Amino acid sequence: MVRTRPWHAPDDSAYHDNTECLLGQELPVDRRRDGEGGKRLCPLCAALNKAEEVSRP
Repeated sequence: MVRTRPWHAPDDSAYHDNTECLLGQELPVDRRRDGEGGKRLCPLCAALNKAEEVSRP
């Protein structure tokens, strides 16, 4: 699980910040924009980020 700089698509309702997120991976590169875009964090990214925090010693 790797957190990274956020990205979003203009017509998506959420942004992504975890490279393991399948929804974020499905966004075609030509539709991706840097940043949060004023959107909420993707629920899958949030769950992956939380799991990453819990697994740290």
